[in-house]
Amino acid sequence: MTITLTDEQWRKVQQFIDAGVITSVEDVIDAGLEAIGFPMPAPLDDPKPRPATAEEWKRELHEWIETHGNKDGPPLSDEAISRESIYEDRGL
Repeated sequence: MTITLTDEQWRKVQQFIDAGVITSVEDVIDAGLEAIGFPMPAPLDDPKPRPATAEEWKRELHEWIETHGNKDGPPLSDEAISRESIYEDRGL
């Protein structure tokens, strides 16, 4: 991904780097995401291993569903999950 900064944005970033507040342009992205409430994912040097088999993947998926589902509410209707319903405000 390429992010284009205005001259003024670049000057501000460079001032923060020169002052030792940050060490790289990437630090600006991290700080911005943190400020708006999106925590950065864990470092990739310690990822959770992917399931080795389709059966293991299926088991882990069902475990996740059991811990994240809304068991107290009704299921969504076909209309609620239709393409037209999801994108109705986009005029598609």
